[in-house]
Amino acid sequence: MKTAVIILFLTCVTGLSFSQVSEEWAKRYSSPGAVNDYVHAITYDTAGNVYVTGSVNNDYMIIKYSPAGDTVWKKTYNGPANDNDTPNSIFVDAAGNVYVTGASYGNSSENDFATIKYDANGTQLWVQRYNGTNNDNDAAISVLVDASGNVYAGGWSSGSNGSIDFVILKYSAAGLQLWSRVYNGPDSGNDFMSAMVMDASGNIYATGISRGAVNDDYATVKYSPAGTLLWSARYTGSGADEPAGITVDQQGSVIVTGYATTAATGKDYTTVKYNNAGIQQWIKKYNRTGTTNDEAVGVVCDISGNIYVTGFCTGTNTASTDYVTVKYNSNGDQQWTKVFNSGLVGVDDKASSIDIDMAGNVYVTGSTISSGSDADFGTVKYSPSGDVLWSILYESSLSGSDNAVMIKADKNGNVYVTGTSTGFSGIDFLTVKYSQPIGITTVTTEVPEKFSLGQNYPNPFNPMTNIGLRIADFGFVSLKVYDITGKVVAVLVNEELNAGVYNVDFDASNLSSGTYFYRMETAGFVDVKKMVVVK
Repeated sequence: MKTAVIILFLTCVTGLSFSQVSEEWAKRYSSPGAVNDYVHAITYDTAGNVYVTGSVNNDYMIIKYSPAGDTVWKKTYNGPANDNDTPNSIFVDAAGNVYVTGASYGNSSENDFATIKYDANGTQLWVQRYNGTNNDNDAAISVLVDASGNVYAGGWSSGSNGSIDFVILKYSAAGLQLWSRVYNGPDSGNDFMSAMVMDASGNIYATGISRGAVNDDYATVKYSPAGTLLWSARYTGSGADEPAGITVDQQGSVIVTGYATTAATGKDYTTVKYNNAGIQQWIKKYNRTGTTNDEAVGVVCDISGNIYVTGFCTGTNTASTDYVTVKYNSNGDQQWTKVFNSGLVGVDDKASSIDIDMAGNVYVTGSTISSGSDADFGTVKYSPSGDVLWSILYESSLSGSDNAVMIKADKNGNVYVTGTSTGFSGIDFLTVKYSQPIGITTVTTEVPEKFSLGQNYPNPFNPMTNIGLRIADFGFVSLKVYDITGKVVAVLVNEELNAGVYNVDFDASNLSSGTYFYRMETAGFVDVKKMVVVK
């Protein structure tokens, strides 16, 4: 049996969380023999099936789990050289087709891109390999699929001049290569892609390390669906700079994060925002303390353009690291900073992944040590205002090291974390599914000075939003949603509540676009606010 424990090991928060999160299942995959198996990515489909991929015995492994955690199918891919094959990214389209890409050793060609498409039943539909112009090492790091079923594989490749370049390939739904694009930095040095994303119009954005005149820089590029380079932008600091994550907001602005190094402060989170035309809007740095290492690992944004960056930072008066998550508004103004640690002195807590749900709640996972000397999955959920809604630890019953790699949150309140776990005969895949109630949850039992009804966030929204309540005394509380005619369309709270601060989720999936009102009533207090559903 595995063990899931709610843990209270947070510092620099507004209060401890008492909302509920439950472990639905935990699944371990261990290949036969004393072999190390390394998981690299996770995703899910609209039906709640979960997909993980990683390397097993030097081959691609793809596993599909049902919503209940049953193994639906497992597929492996062994490249033509029967050598190292490492998948790095997985994507599932609306029809349930599964796409995987990574690096696969070829015959006399070192590593090549290897991109595979499976149908929903796990039947392999096609495999496409790409060997760069220098017949040397090439590695895909991301796969994306547009609304028409076209497939984009991005990574880095050894070019004819001997340097490493960004490469993006586009395939048709049938696997026919439509184009390839290469980005070679201005100094013709090595350019290693770190991350790739797509916007709603099918434009492709990629970022990575690019050798500049003196040191490594951020390099970010945008291509149209036709493969036209729309712009490229660079960030050059005073030392080595390494981007780790990229996202695009609803206005088409691009946000890149990672770290930049200076002699004065060491490594600092460095986040750069570009507008839709590639013009730099702002640069923001986060230095926790002194000349320590602060390394951002990922970035997400909400529908209002707020930006959330997570990573790990060396602590104050200690050489160990903590998770640190920072929120900026769309103008780059820092809104809050949250620290997550085990509370043990000299223990490294390292965030590895961040995701955001439709209501703007932020999820961060990574590796932490709450006792002993072995790492565990440590996952925390923040509200848009930075309240800790819950935190949870997963510790394997085998008492080995459990290191989370990636987190995903779906629209139904499910959260999926995958990573590696030391087993009886090496390192295994480990995947955990958590569920959480959609409804009212307690943020803190601290007694507020007065009653208040918060403005819902986000607003406008589709279909999820959050409403904050501050209850100053025990009593009956009513919270209802009305349409513009005064008809009640939803009852969100209709019960006695203890004094405290609460967060209420509202799902407007069954409502049409328009203006609605929500009304909170309790003894001696009534308030009404407006919300807008946009579909």
